[in-house]
Amino acid sequence: MPPPFLAVISFLLLISFLKFIHKIIWIPLRIQYHFKKQGITGPSYRPISGNLGELRRLYAAAQSSKSMPFHMSGQGSTA
Repeated sequence: MPPPFLAVISFLLLISFLKFIHKIIWIPLRIQYHFKKQGITGPSYRPISGNLGELRRLYAAAQSSKSMPFHMSGQGSTA
């Protein structure tokens, strides 16, 4: 295996790692900072699970309160 080949592979791995860090960490934190400057807060960002726990809690609350059933029957619509 010649050394230039290792250099190319190392360079490609470095570029892939930097792109991963940029998408997974940098962009979400930048968006969170942007909204925080405007006074909009939300759950903190967690790179692996995100806010999956909060989504599960909201989904469970929505499923438990079946107050307004939704039907696609078309009756009662004005067209």
